[in-house]
Amino acid sequence: MLKKWMSLLIAFISLLVGMIAAFIPLLPSFPFLLLTFILFSKHSKKITGWFMNSKIFKSNLESYVNGEGLTKQSKIKFMITITLTLFISLYFSKQYNLLTLLLGLIWLFHLYYFFAVVKTKKD
Repeated sequence: MLKKWMSLLIAFISLLVGMIAAFIPLLPSFPFLLLTFILFSKHSKKITGWFMNSKIFKSNLESYVNGEGLTKQSKIKFMITITLTLFISLYFSKQYNLLTLLLGLIWLFHLYYFFAVVKTKKD
């Protein structure tokens, strides 16, 4: 029971962060909203329906969840944000070679995923 309530709390926190990120140019809202969708879908059809009908879901996640993919502009925005975040992490961890290698692998995975796996939707 506690696990259910904790994941619901995390879903609402993720929704809040995703909503804030939608208005901040370099902060991606996609991962937070996707997490929200996954957590809500495990709890309640009513909450899932409410979220899927929200403007924030429709403008950020709907095409991805429906299998249509993401626009090229969205993919580039996500990669710029991920790249900047990883470079900041790299700057603060430059003394640790293993961590540097790991951050590089994470960046390559994101690059592969967004441009080779996720479909590109026409604007």
